[in-house]
Amino acid sequence: MRTAHIAFALPLIVQISCGDPSLGPTGPQGEPGPKGEPGPVGTLPAQLVGVLPNSVYAERPVTLQVSGLLTHFSASTTVRFDDPAISVSKISVQGPGFLVATVQAGREVRLGAHDITVESAAVDPSGQPTPGRETVSLKGALVVAGTLGAEATGNSKTVEQGGVVDWNIRNLDRDNPLGSVVRIDGGVRGLVVSSLSGRMVGYGLVDALTPPGPISLHATSEVAGQKLGYALEPSGPSVPQVTARTATPLGLGVTRTGEKLFAGKQSNLYKLTLGGDAQLVSLTFAVEGGLLSSPLLGATAPASGRFADGQLFYVSTNLLTQTALAYVPSRGDAYAAVLTTQLSGGGTYSVTARAATAIEVSLLEPGTKDSPTSPLLDLVLDGPRLGQRGAIDGVVDVDYLRIRPAKTGRLYVQAVTPGQGLSPSTVSVAILAGDCVTPLAALRPVAQEAAVTAGQSYCAVVSSPTGYVGPYQLIATQEL
Repeated sequence: MRTAHIAFALPLIVQISCGDPSLGPTGPQGEPGPKGEPGPVGTLPAQLVGVLPNSVYAERPVTLQVSGLLTHFSASTTVRFDDPAISVSKISVQGPGFLVATVQAGREVRLGAHDITVESAAVDPSGQPTPGRETVSLKGALVVAGTLGAEATGNSKTVEQGGVVDWNIRNLDRDNPLGSVVRIDGGVRGLVVSSLSGRMVGYGLVDALTPPGPISLHATSEVAGQKLGYALEPSGPSVPQVTARTATPLGLGVTRTGEKLFAGKQSNLYKLTLGGDAQLVSLTFAVEGGLLSSPLLGATAPASGRFADGQLFYVSTNLLTQTALAYVPSRGDAYAAVLTTQLSGGGTYSVTARAATAIEVSLLEPGTKDSPTSPLLDLVLDGPRLGQRGAIDGVVDVDYLRIRPAKTGRLYVQAVTPGQGLSPSTVSVAILAGDCVTPLAALRPVAQEAAVTAGQSYCAVVSSPTGYVGPYQLIATQEL
């Protein structure tokens, strides 16, 4: 068996060692052929590597470093973001792949991640200019964060559009402390606001058309003459969440009955449609129950639904009737939120809305101060009037306005200040007899009314018991 195995294996070994016996010997090497075209070579495209810092505060300037790979940054390079509220200035190119720029996210910026795009003059592989532009982008490169953070407690969990929201928030920007006086001017109409030790607490009305989701809140604070904006960071777990609500239509001249304010911090939201510009709107409420001892208040908003762009109203009273006034400058939709001063509820009411065109008058003070014998304005009131450029010029300043109503009935006078809230109080109104001394209706915050006789003179007095100094807007009218 072993001999047979060797006999079969030998031919196989010979064939492997000698190769194919049919091939002849190798001939001489020929001349080399022509050089072929170069094959494809792998290349990396120009791209952005990143930016530093990659997170910035809204409304704060920052120097941003931008790095690229195989890019060709030059004097013609531009930088932009996917939000026009992010401005770019002072671009300084340090090299083909590195530049610095001053960037600031403005008040209207969308908080969150943003894409960056850098454009430069295009060049070929040898570095020579070519037509077109080199455009490189990086998604989510820069996160714009809010400067206010919601504390774990003290914030409403949910709130309806046009509803009352509580907040307890802290300043996240350690380089820019909050001042003692803070004005809420976006997302919410502040009713009561307090700022102390880097925290801000209070409550207010959420805008009528704010999108459902995390609440948007903007504030302005002034420290050492410098005004800075502060925005609430929406990503925190304790940020109040807004839910949708349909505003109740309120037709002009139509009385809506059976309206309820029973729960604490409850509000009702209405929508009006105005056919003209410069409209004075009156809301007449017939109240019952607990609303007799807790007067109504609220705010109006233009078509944007932003209560900060409208005005606060605080009713004047006449037994079971309460009256609110508001000026709406533009035709179209307007909104009104109604709640109680003490946020206690406990009653029902009917409401009637009316509107008329207001005529503007100037309350700019002359060189001499006004007085009971020399009032700031002597007015025949034959229709609604809007007083502009009024101001309390000093802590003891008092403005006197003589008014002669055209008809017997009620006289309504209202004075509101920019960003008016419930606290701190700003200006108040009293109505006196024509001698500007004899009282008819005592000093009352924001609005007052009194019974008057056609053709007789009366005196409206605007002052600030709390020492407010600044501008105000005045409305004077009779029943619409």
